[in-house]
Amino acid sequence: MPFIPLLLPFAWQTTARVASIVLGWATELFFGQVPGKRGQALAVLGMLALVWIFLVAFLAVPLPIIALAGFPVILGEDTASIEAWHVALLVAAAGAAPPFIEALAFWTGFRNDGGFHSWLRQLPRSYLVAASLGAAVLIMVLVAPVLRLQHRRRKVKAVHVPLVVPEDTLDPFIDELKKLMRDDGLQPRQEEFRGPGAWPLRILGYAAEHLLGSVVRGEPCRLVDDGVNVVVQPTNVSVTGPADQAYRLRAAIQKRLSFCDPFLTWDDDAQAFETELLRVHRDADGHYEPLVERLDQVQARMDMAELESDAWNLLYRFRLQIERDALLEASARERHVSR
Repeated sequence: MPFIPLLLPFAWQTTARVASIVLGWATELFFGQVPGKRGQALAVLGMLALVWIFLVAFLAVPLPIIALAGFPVILGEDTASIEAWHVALLVAAAGAAPPFIEALAFWTGFRNDGGFHSWLRQLPRSYLVAASLGAAVLIMVLVAPVLRLQHRRRKVKAVHVPLVVPEDTLDPFIDELKKLMRDDGLQPRQEEFRGPGAWPLRILGYAAEHLLGSVVRGEPCRLVDDGVNVVVQPTNVSVTGPADQAYRLRAAIQKRLSFCDPFLTWDDDAQAFETELLRVHRDADGHYEPLVERLDQVQARMDMAELESDAWNLLYRFRLQIERDALLEASARERHVSR
């Protein structure tokens, strides 16, 4: 079959494209959409770790069997024996991949606790980190279709709110979510997140601590009411339930989230502006005109900063929300005084 070698590049491209789509689909199901460059970097890190898992498995099992048995590798009508330099190249790639993944995490901002020397200190554990990340991605790809089918069978919708929850503010944020759910007529109870949906997050624990520490960390929990599940992670709130209820609860979370400690943005510069806007809101004390003046000052610096468009839009929306709430509060105070 001489046409088989001609089909191999096409088959490889198709497989790679499908794998990329499935990986992105699975990652979104568990973590939501990580915005900006860090979202792209997370996808690349996950794909590299997954490929490394398969490479190590190939070096550990099939390759020694093939080498010992002296079997050729058959492609179409051609045969090719495995040369020593082929094996050396694969071993070198397997050895270099985890340190490269660690370096990529530093370069893309997932780790912010040092430079080159910190990376060197992380090298011995980089192999366990890659194994944790690769295994988690593999489980995500396997479990995601099952969860999708369950959602379709139960006729529920899963929606996400991307965010970054500082570690010391996770418990107060969970309390705020409980209040929002009670305001929507629900009676949430907090549970440990278990089951197939929790498996990738548990396996990811080591990599989350040592590789993705500045973005993905902390234990997930679940707030449950009949028919509605809210899974809280440090980078994502996932709401699963009937479509109208899921969308309504997501909207309530997004409206309230701006005035809580979790960040809506992911970039350090954008988070600094977000913190400053929240400080302006908390210091306003009902005085509208001074608040607008301070907001204009922050806005002028925002407009000159090197921010991604998504981050700028989120910050501008937050500024308008602060201004609107202050105007409503000032108007209510004036009506009360005039009575």
